[in-house]
Amino acid sequence: DSWTNSDHQIAVSSTPRAKIAKNVEFFKTLANDIPVTMMNSVSFVRISSRPAVFEPKIVKMARDMSPETVILTDDLWGVSLRAWISGNERVRNKNYPAKDFRKLVRTALMAGNDMFMITYSSKAVEMINYLAALSKQSKYYRQRIEESAARILKMKYRAGIIK
Repeated sequence: DSWTNSDHQIAVSSTPRAKIAKNVEFFKTLANDIPVTMMNSVSFVRISSRPAVFEPKIVKMARDMSPETVILTDDLWGVSLRAWISGNERVRNKNYPAKDFRKLVRTALMAGNDMFMITYSSKAVEMINYLAALSKQSKYYRQRIEESAARILKMKYRAGIIK
């Protein structure tokens, strides 16, 4: 029920919880056949004001359907997500504050996402370095990252990508 492009601004859905539950049931029937589920940038206001990709309750709903499914973020370099994390209406250029970028990555991690999509290659390197630093900084972050890495490796093994 959202009419905006969530890449440019956070799309808002006021879908009632009953309809959300019905949609979840549809995905649940397919969960064992789908190795990856992508979280979107829509804010489902009946659940949370956060975009789905940053909302632990929504990521958990996907995870509960199939604990081995890899949860993939929407594009973290999308202007809507960067603006939301920064608390701004718009982000106009690539000179995005490092502290906001780190918050973006940390928020996606703590929401329960396993794989992070980002379409800006130098920021991908920065993201990997930051995740490595987090894993060294805290046992909690390290455990979270290792759980995700295990799911990703299992998915690749089941797909025959690695032996």
